[in-house]
Amino acid sequence: MPPKRSSSPVGAKLLSKPLEDAKVFRLAKGSERSKVPPPVPPKPKPEDLLKKKKTPPPVPPKPKPEDLKKKPPPVPPKPKPKQDLTPEDEAALSSYTQGGFRQMNPHLRDPSQTLGPMRKKFDEKADRVSEALGKLPNEPGKTYRGADLRNLPDVRNQYQPGNVVKENAFTSTSKNQDTALSGDFKGDTLFNINGKNGKNVTKYSPHDEEEILFDKGTSFRVDSVTRKGNMDHIDMTEL
Repeated sequence: MPPKRSSSPVGAKLLSKPLEDAKVFRLAKGSERSKVPPPVPPKPKPEDLLKKKKTPPPVPPKPKPEDLKKKPPPVPPKPKPKQDLTPEDEAALSSYTQGGFRQMNPHLRDPSQTLGPMRKKFDEKADRVSEALGKLPNEPGKTYRGADLRNLPDVRNQYQPGNVVKENAFTSTSKNQDTALSGDFKGDTLFNINGKNGKNVTKYSPHDEEEILFDKGTSFRVDSVTRKGNMDHIDMTEL
């Protein structure tokens, strides 16, 4: 025979116990899941904090007192803008190269030898030539000039190595050495000039002499003097 069911309240409790314990296995709702705190990051080590600090830029050294006294290098002058020659400028250059130099240069070398009324005239002409030369571009390079100094010992003695000679008159030279030793340039002395401010006036001369003209008042340094055959060779540099 099957056992009889118990009608006691204890038996009823035993049967309902598993149903009450089932609440433990309920899944957390969405709102409950979001309340879970995030993981705490580890604290940085002291040595890591030191690495992250930025190194300050180096401090420039203070200038020395002697450096403050030094002057800055001079600023080179700006080149003058090229100017066009006026008809008066061209006429002055043409007059000089076509024979005007024969009277103008002796006057510039020694004005006392010029009669009073003519001094002002020659000075004005020379200034006009000088003004025209200032508008022409420089043509640096080596040029030559022949001269006869056999009867001018005082002039010849000025050209000693190391001396600086100022030419009060205009200085006519040629880019061609043969030309410098012919015609009006022929003589017993050949000047070899390293120039930087000479002006090419061949265009205004009736002769094809490749003439480079230096302005009045130009200074030259005598570099060397050598004797070759019956001629003195004087090397000079424009200052």
